[in-house]
Amino acid sequence: MNKYTIKYNELSAEEFILLWETVWGPGPSLTQTKLAMEHTLFRISIFDKDKIPFYQKFGFNANEAQRLKMMYPVK
Repeated sequence: MNKYTIKYNELSAEEFILLWETVWGPGPSLTQTKLAMEHTLFRISIFDKDKIPFYQKFGFNANEAQRLKMMYPVK
């Protein structure tokens, strides 16, 4: 079984954009990303050693991952 490490507030805005672009295509602007990070309650990153695993490692396919982007929490 893989051991994953969960890190809190690990990625910079630039790193977040780079990660976004490797998975989803063109990312948000640096200004948008910094503003979003300033107004986010918490941010986590899941690492497999020194890499961030692609969503398929967690059992999602591309369509499911796209749907996850559209979900909003219900209070």
